Amino acid sequence: MTTALAAFLRDLDALTRQHRLAISGCGCCGSPWIEPTSQQDRPTHLDLAYDRDTETYSTDRSRQ
Repeated sequence: MTTALAAFLRDLDALTRQHRLAISGCGCCGSPWIEPTSQQDRPTHLDLAYDRDTETYSTDRSRQ
């Protein structure tokens, strides 16, 4: 694992705890997605996409 990847994963761990949202995926259609970490807050997952032109993330709801 590269130093940059290790640092990214540490930062992602902190963001997940702070916002109680996790990035998940299964490796097939619709991956990755965002979902709440709490079992009490289980809405349908939100598909996640990164736009390299604008260097921003969006979800399927924000693209509607």
